[in-house]
Amino acid sequence: MRARIEDQIIYNKNAKLKAFLTKFADVMLVALFFISFITVSFLISDSKKTEDRFLAVFAMVGIAVVASIIVGLWSALKTKNVCVKISKGMVDVTINKAHGVYPLEDYIGIELSNAATSRFSVRKEIVFANKEDPDKNLYIELPVKPKLFVKIADSIMITKHETYGGGEQYKAYEGDEYKSTYEPVFSGKSIGIVVVAMIIEIAMAAVFVSMGFEKINHLLYVMIIAVIFIATVSFLIYSINYKKKSQKMSVTSIKFDTAALKINDQVFAYKDIENICMTPPYVHHFSAYYRELTIKLYDSKKPIVFFVGNRPDDENQKEISEGCSCTYPELYARIINDRNLENKFSFKNFS
Repeated sequence: MRARIEDQIIYNKNAKLKAFLTKFADVMLVALFFISFITVSFLISDSKKTEDRFLAVFAMVGIAVVASIIVGLWSALKTKNVCVKISKGMVDVTINKAHGVYPLEDYIGIELSNAATSRFSVRKEIVFANKEDPDKNLYIELPVKPKLFVKIADSIMITKHETYGGGEQYKAYEGDEYKSTYEPVFSGKSIGIVVVAMIIEIAMAAVFVSMGFEKINHLLYVMIIAVIFIATVSFLIYSINYKKKSQKMSVTSIKFDTAALKINDQVFAYKDIENICMTPPYVHHFSAYYRELTIKLYDSKKPIVFFVGNRPDDENQKEISEGCSCTYPELYARIINDRNLENKFSFKNFS
């Protein structure tokens, strides 16, 4: 039995507000970083009176706030509202006031290239075949965040594939238990940066403590160092907890029992599962993103998401099954065709 494909509406909700807040925060963080150094120089210098120092700091903070608001508003004005409606036959795209409707069967895929405005940004386009001129495909740029672009591109491809069929047929895994030694790739670079920052902060604090506390300004500076140190340690703890959570939610085993599906150490009775979905094997690119297995229970508001390895870079990449009971396509075929799960399989929670 084929999973039912529902019409979807995907849009960048509150895009302008998010753009404003993001740029405001970025500018303020940079400004406060420099202001903190200037403040420290005031605290250890006798070139100004205490009142003048604080007035200068307050003035700099005020200027930073105004500048952040201006940059935030500029970013919000530049941000475009994007709405993509996907049905079984059409893809309806609206970008601000520009609007177009394209046949679903003409969808080819995506195109990523360096944006003309900046070498650090990526131009993200969805591509449709041009029936009038086969040599000139239709490229539609979607000015959205990468995660939302992935969702849009995947949703169009899934709807097309499940509507018109085609592609490779996968043999279902026949075992009762799937095992994997996969662990998510977690970069320790950010933790390394935090550790270096902590060492610098401790060294700076030690220097000023050694200067003595004959001036209240020295004590105030040490207090500032302490606050930064606590914030740094908090970030380090958060990073470690994030790594542990990623490992916990990565699939190491799936057991297909007669009454329940057991994933790792969690048991989901079939009668309690509202729907289950899984990243299709034919969805490629964006290898930095995980393939996901999502379970929505009747008595829970949010779905439970498990990671099942990274996505392949392209359709020609060989499926990696080392340390696993089977390849990912075989596991996908087992989930979508399992007699206890096939009626619950859906794409509506896919993200």
